[in-house]
This record gives sequence, structure tokens and C-alpha cells, in this order.
Amino acid sequence: MKARSTFATAIVLSLVAAAVPAKAQVPLTEGIQIGLSTDNVSITAGFSGADLTIFGSLENPDPLVARQGRYDVIVVLEGPPKPVVVRRKDRVLGVWVNLDSETFENVPVSYSVATTRPLQDITEP
Repeated sequence: MKARSTFATAIVLSLVAAAVPAKAQVPLTEGIQIGLSTDNVSITAGFSGADLTIFGSLENPDPLVARQGRYDVIVVLEGPPKPVVVRRKDRVLGVWVNLDSETFENVPVSYSVATTRPLQDITEP
């Protein structure tokens, strides 16, 4: 049976730059244009992975920050959301049984983060 999943449901691409002194003139707003090699990844019985290429370009990058190579990219890949039930087991008369449960809505099936540098070097907790 084939299962089809929208694996690239949410791609978040963010730029983090160090503080730069204000200029006398009004600076142009930085922006980013991004694209994906594919929007969907089919998950079948023989699935062993897939390649996903993310590409983009900066609009009006700050020359000082760009020259120092201080732009960082963080990519978050989220699978489709679904409800998840978590149960607490406890021992009753020598047998482990489910007692309490909690349902969480919209939990991603998978979650992955890729960064240009270690996350702790890019941002604070």
C-alpha cells in the first residue's frame, strides 16, 4: 500500500545577522527569495530517503555583513501534522496498565533542522 506524505510541508528559512551600526541614510530592507527542488516527497514501502535542494538569494544584503560572511541560514523541515496521544503507565496489582492520557493536536510526524553553523553559535536559547 502506498502512502503519500507531504514531507516538505513547512520550510522555514531565516537569516540571522549580527547588529550593525545604524547609517545616516535610510537602509534598504533586506529580503530573501527561496525555492525548493520539490514540494512533495512520496513515502512508499521501499522509501530509503530523498534529496531536497533548497536555494535562494538575498535582496539588498548589507555589504559589511556579507563581506564578513556573517549571514546564517536555518532550515526547518516539518512533516504533516497529526494528533498524538501520550499515555502514562502505572503498575496496578503487578500489571502495567495505561492510566492517564493527554492528546496533543498538530504534532509534526517528523521534524528536522539544518544550519550553516551550530545553532548555539547563531542564536540564543
